[in-house]
Amino acid sequence: MKATLITSFKDVAPNGDLMEMVVWRVPKPVPPCGHSFKYRLVYVVNG
Repeated sequence: MKATLITSFKDVAPNGDLMEMVVWRVPKPVPPCGHSFKYRLVYVVNG
């Protein structure tokens, strides 16, 4: 079973700041985590 994309969000604020969030559901937990999600969160100031 492949990973399933749960959500993907990206926004650039008027002042140039960047926000991004991506969440995947994976078939098995990825050590050392006990949950079945992989995620990426970023906030860049003056990006």
